[in-house]
Amino acid sequence: MRFESPQMVHALWLAAALAVFYVAAFRLRNRALEGLANRELLKGLTPSVSLQRRYVKAILVTLTFVFCTLALMRPQWGFHLEEVRQLSSDILIALDTSKSMLAADIKPNRLQMAKLAIGDFLKKLRGDRIGLIGFAGESFVFSPLTVDYGGFMLALNDLGVNSIPIGGTSIRSAIQEAINVYKGSPSKDKTLILITDGEDHEGHVLDAAKAAKDAGIKIYAIGIGTKEGELIQVNDDSGGKSFVKDPGGNLVKTHLDEETLQRLSTETGGVYVRTSGADLGLDLIYRDWLSKSEKKSIQEKMKKRYDERFQIPLAIAVFLLVVESMLGERRRRVRSVTTKEDKITRDILLIIVLVFALLSSNDAYGSQKSAVIREGDQSYRQGNYTAALEKYTQALKDDPDSDVLNYRTGLAYYRKEDFPKAAEHFTKSLVSKALSVEMRANYNIGNSKFMAAKKIEQADPSGALSHYKEALQYFKRAIELNEKDMDAKTNYELTDKKIQQMLEKSKKQPQQDKNKKQEDKKQDDKSQKDKEQKDSGQKDKQQEGKAQDEKDKGSENKQQEQNQPGKGAKQMPKQDTLAPDKTKKGARPPQSMTKEEAEMLLEGLKDEQSGNVLKAKEKQRGDTPVLKDW
Repeated sequence: MRFESPQMVHALWLAAALAVFYVAAFRLRNRALEGLANRELLKGLTPSVSLQRRYVKAILVTLTFVFCTLALMRPQWGFHLEEVRQLSSDILIALDTSKSMLAADIKPNRLQMAKLAIGDFLKKLRGDRIGLIGFAGESFVFSPLTVDYGGFMLALNDLGVNSIPIGGTSIRSAIQEAINVYKGSPSKDKTLILITDGEDHEGHVLDAAKAAKDAGIKIYAIGIGTKEGELIQVNDDSGGKSFVKDPGGNLVKTHLDEETLQRLSTETGGVYVRTSGADLGLDLIYRDWLSKSEKKSIQEKMKKRYDERFQIPLAIAVFLLVVESMLGERRRRVRSVTTKEDKITRDILLIIVLVFALLSSNDAYGSQKSAVIREGDQSYRQGNYTAALEKYTQALKDDPDSDVLNYRTGLAYYRKEDFPKAAEHFTKSLVSKALSVEMRANYNIGNSKFMAAKKIEQADPSGALSHYKEALQYFKRAIELNEKDMDAKTNYELTDKKIQQMLEKSKKQPQQDKNKKQEDKKQDDKSQKDKEQKDSGQKDKQQEGKAQDEKDKGSENKQQEQNQPGKGAKQMPKQDTLAPDKTKKGARPPQSMTKEEAEMLLEGLKDEQSGNVLKAKEKQRGDTPVLKDW
């Protein structure tokens, strides 16, 4: 058995107050009567009045209040499956976070106005999935497509001009990131709402728009700002205000570029809306285009509907009230007073016993479910997480919205290293009214996101970075709920460090690739040079051998001439020929290396030593967050 409105249990205080009132009233009445005469005399003076009936009537009225309260709590047991069809859309919002969004031509500034409008727009969605992309010189997914509007708001509130490490404005990268998000999505209705001032520093916007059109994405562009433009005011290092200047020292003034945004939206079949009021035009886009779109993704599922049983306590309350109204305070026969009073009391007690027996029989189902949960807890404590998960899943079939059950199921999935499933069940437990459960759920969602990112960090750095940023938001929420939670603070710092490392790595990657190409080129040049030197040495050797052969041949001819009779020539002794020098000119001595190779070797040794030190520190501290059990 479950109660749909358990908060109505506080109405029982009225029943308790009524019981106290009856007790006090009877005591005051008896005390006043005893002041007139003693008890025996009062019995003789009022033979037709039954004090027991008065007590019974008071009990009946009190019980009526109790059962009315039970009816208000809406008890439920038993259920039936009902098919639910839900229409939903995928809405992806790309928000410009470049410094030009700090211009105050829209108060308080363009960026703050956009974030407020998105927050108001979120309240009007009903089951639609929404995601968030932040872009400046490059783009990142700060919230994937989700129906967790609370998590989306955490990401939105944390978004600022310093969220993207690379400055400038690249609309093309935002569109490309949207294409990546929608890749593999079965939804035919793909929407990108682009909120920007339209200033682009990279170009190729129309090419990106054509790619988005091919991917089935419609772009709805919202231009924020004014054509007249405004200077960009930022906080300087001293904490004061200053204006952005170009390299020549001139003040930078940002303007709304409507032409680019109009061409962009027209290319993909979307529309362009200029900012006109506090909603930026988001409500207009949703009302006139998105809500009327025929290409909706339809979600069909069987939902469990619990059977309402409030009629039973309500009927009992009505019955008790009728009995109380029919029960008088006078005896019909003085002779049989005791017998009738006993009979009425027995009847009332019998009704109460029957009612509580009925409730006890209905609670048997709840007791059975509690036994299943206890078995799951025992298996969890013994480390048998598979068995615990089976028990929790069995209990969830009867109560899928239970915050505590979803929390325990999330713990079991986490222990089995199924982090996406763990995060899903922890998210369902966020609806808990208990602050401790909400705090722990946020903390453990952050843990799940962190571990999921760690598993895919090498294979998918972009996806891992998105998970790390989500984890950071949930740790932040856990700290807000409990400022003394040192575990949450430690994990927040650890996650923030991971994000910074990945961002630095993404910035250094192009330079590393360039250095690698230069090293490869040097190695190729070196190999070519060695090959040429080798070929030259072989050629010199062949030429020297050829010259020596010719020399030997000439000496042999000369000797033959000298040995001919009649010539009278003196025979010369045969000279030994010198072996040719096999050492090539310019060749390096064995075991020697160039200056570049020595520097590379030294740098490699330094990196290896530094890596070992970092690994030792990491092993000493640990980079895995701690799970919070119940």
